[in-house]
Amino acid sequence: MELIAKGKSDQEGIEFAIESYDDEKELSSIDGQLFQEQKNFSKWVLYLAIMILVLSLIIFGVIRTTEERSSNENSIVASKVLGILQNKEAISEDMKSEIEKLVNGTDQISKVQIYNVRKYESLADSYDAIFEYIKKAKPDYQYEKKVWAPTWLLADFYTDGNGDSDWFVNMDIRYFSSFATLVLIVGVGVYTVLFTIWATINAHHHKRLNIGWIILFALFNVLGYLVYRYRFVFRNIDFLKINLSDETSITIDVSLIKTSHELHLVLKEKLAFPETYGEDWDAFWDIITGPVELPQKLEFIGWSELERKLPEESKIIKEYLLEHNQEFPDWHCNIIFN
Repeated sequence: MELIAKGKSDQEGIEFAIESYDDEKELSSIDGQLFQEQKNFSKWVLYLAIMILVLSLIIFGVIRTTEERSSNENSIVASKVLGILQNKEAISEDMKSEIEKLVNGTDQISKVQIYNVRKYESLADSYDAIFEYIKKAKPDYQYEKKVWAPTWLLADFYTDGNGDSDWFVNMDIRYFSSFATLVLIVGVGVYTVLFTIWATINAHHHKRLNIGWIILFALFNVLGYLVYRYRFVFRNIDFLKINLSDETSITIDVSLIKTSHELHLVLKEKLAFPETYGEDWDAFWDIITGPVELPQKLEFIGWSELERKLPEESKIIKEYLLEHNQEFPDWHCNIIFN
């Protein structure tokens, strides 16, 4: 009728309608493709997040296991060196060869220093005195070798000492603990960011995206998302319930409602929404899938009148309630529109 009023013929109106339909169909197709692309992107983001986390855990675990094994080896080497020195007054060339062979048989010991403390009787019963002494004294024997310690692996060298009343052995040992810790921190950090991106996209597709859930995803990660995804389980825990309805059946008369504001006020009163309810449909969805439990049966009286007066609002509330039941079958509400 509008086209005819503008001087357009019936044929031109039909052609315009066809073009509009084609345009809508094309836009719908583009939206569908974008949705699918977002879905595929979020899936690969999740895969990448898990892969990075697992890889960082493996690297951390391998390094920690290797260094634990090296620590045991260091103790064995120190004990064997002390065994070679036992009851000896001085270090012979043969003893030096044996000690060098022990050190060369490891990958992490870069230096060994041996001190004869027998002649210093005041050091015999005090490790603190020994440590102070060897800081200044010249070792009776010292052997060094180059160990693999690239800069990018953040290698650290620590001194480990062991001894008895006759001899004291100091060893400089290479560790990669700083690198292992850095890999773990970076891995967990990257995983947290990627997981939050994935969970946010997922929540957006389910029309439940808000800043609260994003913060929860970021802070609590998997646990936060599981609480978000399966939060109906937590409704049975008394201390987590917030304003839950104790009624198993609620009837709401919407026949006299004329405005969206009036509709939200009635919903807020009948379903016991909190005072902070934002009176919009995003807030409505967050409430019925969050702190407030819907009754077992929810009946609307005068629904046809509401559809006539507020067609957009009635369509949205119906879609959200039906989606609620589909999304959370364990939290089902029997909804009747009369």
